[in-house]
Amino acid sequence: MPDAVRALADAGFGDRLLLGADTTTAAARSVGGGPGMPHLLRRVRPRLVRAVGEDLVGRVLTENPGRAFAVPWR
Repeated sequence: MPDAVRALADAGFGDRLLLGADTTTAAARSVGGGPGMPHLLRRVRPRLVRAVGEDLVGRVLTENPGRAFAVPWR
């Protein structure tokens, strides 16, 4: 995955990348022993930082989702 993230960033998509995990099944959720979303931060994030750098990982995991999910609540 780090190679794909780097390739997409190099192609100019670094400000649009988002990462997620499938947590729709009971086995995938962190409740009950599955990996869940914490897996993304605990296991995947350090590997991505080593491969593509803190700046890109910060954008992908924090800045980009912040923009993507920002909505004007009424």
